[in-house]
Amino acid sequence: MQLRDEIIHMERLPGTTMSVYDVSDQMGVSRTPVREAFIRLAAESLVEIAPQRKTRISRIDFGRVRQERFLRTALELAATERFLEMATAECFVRMREIIARQCEAVQQGDPKRLLAYDDAFHGVIFEVVRQQLSWNIIHDMSGHERRVRMMMVCDSGDAQSVISEHKALLDAFEAGDAARATQCCGEHLEKLIAQEDVLRRQYPDYFSEKVEKAPQSSGIIT
Repeated sequence: MQLRDEIIHMERLPGTTMSVYDVSDQMGVSRTPVREAFIRLAAESLVEIAPQRKTRISRIDFGRVRQERFLRTALELAATERFLEMATAECFVRMREIIARQCEAVQQGDPKRLLAYDDAFHGVIFEVVRQQLSWNIIHDMSGHERRVRMMMVCDSGDAQSVISEHKALLDAFEAGDAARATQCCGEHLEKLIAQEDVLRRQYPDYFSEKVEKAPQSSGIIT
C-alpha cells in the first residue's frame, strides 16, 4: 500500500494531517480506495480518524513499538534455531550479497533502500525455514516499529552498526554456533528499544507522550 509505505518511511510525518480529498488528488485515484486505506491504517494504529475532520497520522507510540518488537523477537529467535539446521552455503552467499547492497545504500545515503535490504536479510531466515506467514505477520503489524527503524538508519553511525551486527550474525550462522547466533540475534533486535530516550530527544514532535512503566509486582497478595 503506497500510503502505508509513505508513512513508515517517514515521508508523511507523525502528527500531520491529511484528507481523503487531498490524498485522492495526490495519488490520482478515486476517494473510495483512499477511504479503505485509511480504515486499514487505523486498524494498525498508524492514523487517527476523527468524524468530520482531517485524518491525523499517529505519533509513534513506544508502548506499541515494544509490543511489535516482542512479536518479532519471539518469532525470529524461533526461526533462527531452525535456520541453523536448514541453511545451506547458497543461503549464506545470498546474505553476504545483501550485506554488500546494504553497504552501497549507506555510501549512497539511501536509508529507505538500506531498510529494504535489512528486511531482505532477515527475510531469508524465514524463507529458509518455510515460515513466510510469520514474516508476513511481522511486516504487516510493525508500522510503529518500522518508523523507529527508519529514523535510526538515517543516522550513518546506526546504519553502520546494523551492518556490523548482520555480519556478526552471519558469521555465527556459518560457524554453526547456535549460542552465538541466538545472542547476536537477540542483541540486534533489542537494540531498537534501548534507543527510545535518544530518539525522543532528537525527534520530540514525532512521539506520543512517554508513559512510565508500572513497577513489577512482587507476586505477594496483601
